[in-house]
Amino acid sequence: MLYKLESLRGIFACLIILTHTPYMLKEGGLFITPTLALFVDAFFILSGFVLSLAYEDKIIAGFSFQQYFKRRFTRVYPLHFFTLVLWLFYLLSKQFLGLYVEFFASNEIRSFISNLFLVHSLGLHDDDLWNYPSWSISVEFYTYLLFYISFFIYDKKKSLYIPMLFVIIGYSTLFYIGKPGIAYYDVDFGIIRCISGFYFGVFLYRFKNKFQFNLINNITFFEILSILLVIILFILTQKSSFVLDILIVISFGFLILIYSEKNSSYLGKILSLKVLKTIGLYSFSIYMMHAFVISLFTLFTKYILNKNSIEFSGVQSAVLNLLIITITIVISKYTYYHIENRFRIKSKKKIRSN
Repeated sequence: MLYKLESLRGIFACLIILTHTPYMLKEGGLFITPTLALFVDAFFILSGFVLSLAYEDKIIAGFSFQQYFKRRFTRVYPLHFFTLVLWLFYLLSKQFLGLYVEFFASNEIRSFISNLFLVHSLGLHDDDLWNYPSWSISVEFYTYLLFYISFFIYDKKKSLYIPMLFVIIGYSTLFYIGKPGIAYYDVDFGIIRCISGFYFGVFLYRFKNKFQFNLINNITFFEILSILLVIILFILTQKSSFVLDILIVISFGFLILIYSEKNSSYLGKILSLKVLKTIGLYSFSIYMMHAFVISLFTLFTKYILNKNSIEFSGVQSAVLNLLIITITIVISKYTYYHIENRFRIKSKKKIRSN
């Protein structure tokens, strides 16, 4: 079951790269659509689904908050710390060499400290900071803690209503705030966006377990339908719309629900290919490292090729984007094994020894 979801996570991570690349296929337009940024919400939904699977029964059996905290902290913080220090040295090096330094408005000591303590996306700043994709890691970490506390205190019966309540209140709050679409919430109200998506994933996991529906005879139809639904909604969404964004989020949920099935048709079996499972394994590193790789490419095209990013389109952009994704995956292999996996193994050993 999980290998398909992990492969999907890798695909989502690669698609998120395309939301940040400055190299566009269509002159004057985005690579595909601005709502591509909603694949971050697919990550949130997947996290809720997978953490419910991994921890709900453990918490009932006595898995302590301290153990849980250590496990989740060592899952996200070491790589976050590495990328933060990497960006610090990178920007200082650019400044030393007299190159353009892309400091954001809030990129100073205060924002570095907030990044260091993983609180930088809790409404403290107005802009994305330092390694800008890490905004979602900040809000997701505190959503992890909320999940344990809420489950331990009043949700051990695995109610369907409690996670759905989080979902309804969360998305209703974002709608009330009034931004054009869900993708516009990050460092300001990103925590609400994350909680909403995460608990949608929790709901999906419990819904699947409670009703135990069997899709053996229709798995091919549902696999195709779930992918087509996502594609069609993205094609329809040429500009941000809160209602269409909600429909896309729901389609992500449907996709995750279908591909969490043990049975697979040929589409599900494609996700078992070694290359896709490997990309899925590196997905967190891909997500955290891609902004750095993109910045290096902008240096290359500006100072070596003497061309601004907006001068690229069509085949040239496609090649550059493919190179960015490929190099990010290669780098992510090393950050996964030497940072992510290293600290994860140490954490598990410490918890077991205690």
